[in-house]
Amino acid sequence: ALLTVLVRPFIFEERNFTMRIAAGESTAMLVLLVLLFRRVSVRAVLALVLRSPALSFCTSFSIVAGLAIGLATSNFGTLSRYRIPMMPYYVLLVLILSHRESREAVTRAVVGDGAGAAKGASTRAPRP
Repeated sequence: ALLTVLVRPFIFEERNFTMRIAAGESTAMLVLLVLLFRRVSVRAVLALVLRSPALSFCTSFSIVAGLAIGLATSNFGTLSRYRIPMMPYYVLLVLILSHRESREAVTRAVVGDGAGAAKGASTRAPRP
């Protein structure tokens, strides 16, 4: 149900102009997700999501709304209309996680700041 809401319609399912636009949108999001998880592990993404209240909300809202919509709807037309309130949170989540600085923050969250921590360097600016 969740995959139906988040990644459908596929490009090969399009039949008209409206479906072509929806297929392009969902394909772009799917490509961003695949690229994200090829670069960063699921554990690292989960660590970043759990550290940020905004990302935690976007994730939980997208999962809960996506499951509810996917289980309750079988018609693609109504599925497209019902998922509109969920899509800004889902798109925001994927775009933030796909951003380059976010990937670096994910790596620092999981691995830690090795250079500063190993040398005992402080991250604070010295007092005048």
